[in-house]
Amino acid sequence: MEPDQSAIFADQIGRELWVVVVRGEHDAATAPRIEAELQRIGATGTDIVVDLSEASFIDSSIARVLVEYVLYPPTGEAIAVVAPPETFPRRALSVLGLDTMLPTHDTRDDALKALGR
Repeated sequence: MEPDQSAIFADQIGRELWVVVVRGEHDAATAPRIEAELQRIGATGTDIVVDLSEASFIDSSIARVLVEYVLYPPTGEAIAVVAPPETFPRRALSVLGLDTMLPTHDTRDDALKALGR
């Protein structure tokens, strides 16, 4: 059996932007960790890019965390989601009808441009 390769990384880029990378498989078991990380960073008032390009699986609990954060950000900061076409996260968001509701971008560069970076 392979070791779990799932991880969540957060990198600060400048004073007003964080990138949260979600790698591997994520579901209801890891949703609280992602939610806590978004809340922690969001409390600083900085914009956030959630990069799902390295995620091999997300379920509806991860989508719920993202939707709740977009609808109710802690301090009004902006969020952008990176989910490249033809990846599982993009298909999952599309099936759930969220790819148009969430600020979803094909690449991190696209997300950064959308946030004015």
